[in-house]
Amino acid sequence: RAETENAKYYQLRQEQQTVNESLKREDTLKNQIEHLERMEAELERFLLDEQQLFESRRSARESLQRISDQIYRLRLQEVDQINSQHSEVILLTLEQGARSPGYREKLSAMLQGSRLRNQEDVVRDLAQKVRPSDLVDICEAGDSKRLADLLDRDLGQMARLVAHLLDSAMLYDLEGVIDEDRLEITMYDGDVPKPVGQLSKGQMATALLPLILRPAESPLVFDQPEDDLDNRFIFTTLVECVRELKTRRQIIFV
Repeated sequence: RAETENAKYYQLRQEQQTVNESLKREDTLKNQIEHLERMEAELERFLLDEQQLFESRRSARESLQRISDQIYRLRLQEVDQINSQHSEVILLTLEQGARSPGYREKLSAMLQGSRLRNQEDVVRDLAQKVRPSDLVDICEAGDSKRLADLLDRDLGQMARLVAHLLDSAMLYDLEGVIDEDRLEITMYDGDVPKPVGQLSKGQMATALLPLILRPAESPLVFDQPEDDLDNRFIFTTLVECVRELKTRRQIIFV
């Protein structure tokens, strides 16, 4: 009888131990579930914050583009006005968002140590063909094929480029780069059109003068203009411009 009772006692002890272990596992599972629920709630908050940040970035991009378009339109009005007055001597052309030295410099810095072939050529092509915001989107999406198509380059090389840029802490600095409009100045030397870089000192001063001869609130000071200006331009254009402009702007000759 004692042995039977003793066996029952040990069986009860084992059952109790099994129950205790089950309760411990249950507590552990409850804690894990609570932890997962907290993580899920935190993830939802992060996703909501991410969505709001994406929306803020989209809005900022649109605002920046609107301002850029407005600046371009105002500049284009000035260019058209100057061309209407001086087209026989000077011709201005304006290209929107075509110049951004800061963009190219940032790309060069970011690609240091990338070991890409023809690195400078890649930087040049990126700066000329891919807007900063588009490059950020391409990197975030890992869309190396799109980049390969835009640059007409090897897909494998572009995949390495995207991976390298995505790991760069400077990637999102690119969105702060602002494209500048490109102004081209052409002067007619007789009947021969010449870009400003091919002009003599006097011709260059002549080519730039129409940009200065505009109505404005501030005075306009000429310091010995005859030293550098093209004589034909003075006779055919400048004298008449000054006569007309002096009624709307203070002009001082030294």
